[in-house]
Amino acid sequence: LGRQAYSPFNIQLYLEHPISDEKWKKADLVLITSSLMALYGEKVKEGNVCILDESGQIIGMEGRNVYKYQSAGVIYQRLLEFCEENGWMLQWERNHGKKECVCAGIYRPVNNEKSFLKVLEMCRQKGKMGNLLYLNFETVTIFEQYMEGERRQEGLSEIIYYVKQRSSNLGMKVERMAVKGPVEYIAGAAMPMEMWELEEEDWRFCLERLCKDTKYDQILLDFGTVMPPGIVMDSCDEWYVAGEHAPWSEQLTERFLKAAGKAAGEGFSEKVKRLNVEE
Repeated sequence: LGRQAYSPFNIQLYLEHPISDEKWKKADLVLITSSLMALYGEKVKEGNVCILDESGQIIGMEGRNVYKYQSAGVIYQRLLEFCEENGWMLQWERNHGKKECVCAGIYRPVNNEKSFLKVLEMCRQKGKMGNLLYLNFETVTIFEQYMEGERRQEGLSEIIYYVKQRSSNLGMKVERMAVKGPVEYIAGAAMPMEMWELEEEDWRFCLERLCKDTKYDQILLDFGTVMPPGIVMDSCDEWYVAGEHAPWSEQLTERFLKAAGKAAGEGFSEKVKRLNVEE
């Protein structure tokens, strides 16, 4: 648990028993094994205590027990959920040598398999250099067949809802929803057109929270063939255009760059990098 990067928890492991009252009171969250429940008596009933259940048979502690014999990553996610359910604010550490977060947009002149796989490969390569989160905002997407299972998971629809609510724990919710793998990503929206319900202030809040309140060094927003909102064009540090060396692809790219330049102002073209889909 102590090796979880950029955790909101300041992990302290105490091997002496019992833990002193002073140390117990200082803790925002206490995690102890079920074999120690009797030793700590009434303290176990306090709201900030989670139990590492060694048997899987604890009764009367629903919602507060975590099965011990599973990965630290799963236990860590459950602790975050526990804090969220109790409405606790967590302060995420942004120090420890963490690089400044880079927010990048992606435009693909044509929505086809080759362009999507090129973007996916770029994400894999960039992910080797730091924590990366990929979000797909296409209104019509081939995203699911490559990265989602048969059952839809929480994703962009839920994030849009939390953004509209100005959720103070948005960063925590995003990290909990993120699907782990070669590319860490958020599942697509149940109704992709929901993206257009976001107004300028919504986008500003969302991008700010993604960069400031999560562990990610890189946030990639893939809009496919859709023209992104002006605030997004202006806010992203980089833009990638994944196109082919074909007349129709070049024409669509030039049209995008011209429109984007008007929306984002001077200097937009300097942010743009080309990804050759045919390579």
